[in-house]
Amino acid sequence: MRHTILILGRSITARLAACYLRQTLPDVDVLILGPAGAKLPVVGESTIEISAFFLQELGLLSYLSANHVHKIGLSFYFKEKLEDAADRRYAVHEPPAMPPLPSFQLNRFTLADKLRDLCSDLGVRVIDGKATDIERVGRANVRVPWRDRTGRNGLLSANWVLDCTGRARFLARSLGLQRQASVQRSAFWVRLGDFDRNFLGKLESVKQRQCSYDSYYVTHHFFGKGNWIWLIPLQGEDGRPILSVGITWRPDLFAAAIRSVDDFIDQCDREHPVVADLLRNSHVLDSNVYLNYMYESTRVYSSDGWFVLGDAGNTVDPLYSTGLAFTAMQIHHVTEMIRQDMRGTLRPSLVADFEALYFDCVRTVQRNVTEQYTVMHRAYENHWYVHLLTAANYYVVLPSILAGYHTDQVGARLMSRLFTAGSDGFRSLIEAAAHTAARLGEVKAESLHNNYEKAINWDLRGQLDPGQVGRYYARFLALNSRFRYQLMKSSRLAQAGKQARLLATETALGGLFGGVLAGRSLLDSVLIRRMTKLPRGSESALPAPRPINAEADIPGQTGLTTRLGRTARPLRAV
Repeated sequence: MRHTILILGRSITARLAACYLRQTLPDVDVLILGPAGAKLPVVGESTIEISAFFLQELGLLSYLSANHVHKIGLSFYFKEKLEDAADRRYAVHEPPAMPPLPSFQLNRFTLADKLRDLCSDLGVRVIDGKATDIERVGRANVRVPWRDRTGRNGLLSANWVLDCTGRARFLARSLGLQRQASVQRSAFWVRLGDFDRNFLGKLESVKQRQCSYDSYYVTHHFFGKGNWIWLIPLQGEDGRPILSVGITWRPDLFAAAIRSVDDFIDQCDREHPVVADLLRNSHVLDSNVYLNYMYESTRVYSSDGWFVLGDAGNTVDPLYSTGLAFTAMQIHHVTEMIRQDMRGTLRPSLVADFEALYFDCVRTVQRNVTEQYTVMHRAYENHWYVHLLTAANYYVVLPSILAGYHTDQVGARLMSRLFTAGSDGFRSLIEAAAHTAARLGEVKAESLHNNYEKAINWDLRGQLDPGQVGRYYARFLALNSRFRYQLMKSSRLAQAGKQARLLATETALGGLFGGVLAGRSLLDSVLIRRMTKLPRGSESALPAPRPINAEADIPGQTGLTTRLGRTARPLRAV
């Protein structure tokens, strides 16, 4: 008898998870249950390096290079006089050279087709139907009743169930895990054909000179009051260039209601006429709108054999293109938990720590982005958000992922500590930037320094030795210290005592990671174990799951089972 993984939904997340699990755990049967032909609009197609690295793990690098647009980082446009519609002068912050690791602008529709074919090649079975309930007969033994469009019913048994149903949120609704986000977002977007590729030439760009790449091939971000606009170059289904253009806003800060292309053009006329002109003079292929689309889940992982991935649990703001990166982290987590469960070595604390890391990561990033909306119209403060968050990604998050820290219990706890402990330091830097902005008053485009050369970690090339991570943590802390000292001077020592204490703390921690722990894997450090309070061998593993044969497609028998929602117990408050 073989172990079985059941994946609910036919989303890209479902196919990514199925492909990765089949490649990583080849002795496990993987089954997808989802309705054929179900299509939901996708917000954004930009990826960052974490997402691209995951796609390379699936063996898709050659496919991506041939069929999707290479992305050369993120560019940000800070308008000098946002309230003046006629002004087209922008401080443009773009990478000074091609980033060291690849990323791509994905056409999600063609990628979905590729993943469907890859699933078939890997032997993933697919059933055209929808889950109607979820039940269990013991730990890691889950049963899912289902039916198809003809009314035929069945019952599928599996050791583990992954919810990848996206905004249908099957498990979150079934188990009462859903929660409304405290601050909402809305978005409207279009895909354009026959557009003017030279739209950047119609604004006055104040930026550093670079000769490394065509500035068209980035993800473009234009900031407004309580909103931001993206422009993403894509390769269409027929191979021709298309452009994704959209706007995301906080409804509590942005009064306009954008529900049509005309509404979008009217808004752009007020803040970014260059985008309005682009929309007027292009062919609109399709358009979509999502109003108040943010929601959360209180749980995503369980020792009882169920997991909630991607939009089935939590939506994220598309600024900084983190959605697929969070999903990749979750697929790595789920794979490691299932691997250990098969061996009989899975501990409840590991499930709890992986879940805590996911929530700490998502909530920290989303809280920072949510707060950034309040200053998007204030260029000086806003540009510090961009570069501080960029540096945290390149020197802390990305090296940790490349070294596999997120799939190790010590590493997961360390990353959680870094996310939560780093919040105070980040906020204090933003406060110092606000004091400086108040002192400076009106800021010219030339005064917004592009810190990309410092904020990007140009050393990264791919999978990382665990012993190198501490060195990058130290460099991040040193960079933060330089930024803090710079802002202390610029703000004329506003909050001097608080800033000095944080400066001392960053210096001491930088010395720890770059000196005492330099060149050593932090995962093996006794000091890090003590910091993360991870005991050695004091907790029993869960009993190994009973293998289940996915070939069982049994009608009825639901009376033999117990409702999963009443038996699943929280491992840890989140």
